[in-house]
Amino acid sequence: KHFVFYNPPIVNKPLNIRRSATLEVRKIAGELLKNKIQTIVFARSRVRVEIILTYLQELVKHKLGPKSIMGYRGGYLPTER
Repeated sequence: KHFVFYNPPIVNKPLNIRRSATLEVRKIAGELLKNKIQTIVFARSRVRVEIILTYLQELVKHKLGPKSIMGYRGGYLPTER
């Protein structure tokens, strides 16, 4: 198992602005998934998880099928998991 913590690169040093974490995870996780590497991505909000999920499903739908990727959030009832 490998754990990767990634901090997007700074695009504006004086303002300390970084590249979009959502777009970066789309690129990195997309490559991992295309190479059939099991991947878990965490996000701070349910909405962000849904956005990333949609991006990744679109990226791999022809190679793996859109149902090969699922989103999860805390708070599901046992019957909903």
